[in-house]
Amino acid sequence: MKLFNRFRGNSKHKSKRLFVGSPMSADFVAVGEGFRSKHAHLRGVKWEPNENYHVTLYFLGEVLEGQVENVCTLIDALVEGQQAFKLKTRAICYPPVVKNPRMFWIRFDKSDEFSAWVQEMDRVFQQIVPKQKVRKNPTPHMTLGRLRNFNQYEEVNFSWALPEAYLLNEVVLWESILLPKGARYVPLKRWRL
Repeated sequence: MKLFNRFRGNSKHKSKRLFVGSPMSADFVAVGEGFRSKHAHLRGVKWEPNENYHVTLYFLGEVLEGQVENVCTLIDALVEGQQAFKLKTRAICYPPVVKNPRMFWIRFDKSDEFSAWVQEMDRVFQQIVPKQKVRKNPTPHMTLGRLRNFNQYEEVNFSWALPEAYLLNEVVLWESILLPKGARYVPLKRWRL
C-alpha cells in the first residue's frame, strides 16, 4: 500500500524537515561536554549542543505535515520486533577519508546489525525519498562539532577515555528546525527497542 503522495516542490503546503535517529546516553553526552570544554579555544568550530547528540539512522528531509503520521506508521513497522543492540566505540576523530575534515565525531565500529537495519530503512523510506542513495555499509557516529575555516588541527587532542559501547535502545523521529545559531531538534515521537 502506498502511504505517501508527491510533496517535493509544492510550496503551498507546510512541511517539516525530519530525520530518524537514536539519542545518546548520559555517558556519551558527558564525553561530548568534556571534549567541547577542553577544545573551547578552537576557532571555526560550531559545537553541537548536548540535546542534539544522536546517531542518525535516516534523514528524510522535507515532509508534508499531513504525512508525518504516515512516517510514524512506517517506523512502527521498522521497530516491531527489533531488539536493542550495541555499537562498539572506536574513537573521537574526524570522519574517515576526508582531505579537509568538516566535523568531529565519536565514531563507532561498523556493525552488520546496524548496516542491515539502516538498509531496511533505506528500502522502506524509498517511497518518501526515492532518489536517496542506499547506504551499503554506513559508519555509525555522533557529531560533536562542525568545522568551518578551521586550521588548528595540531591543537586537537583525540586521546580520550570513552565508554566501551553505545546501547542503541531508542529511536526518535525528530524535526530539525534550522535557526541562525544552528539546528534545533524537536522530538516528535519515540520508540523503545
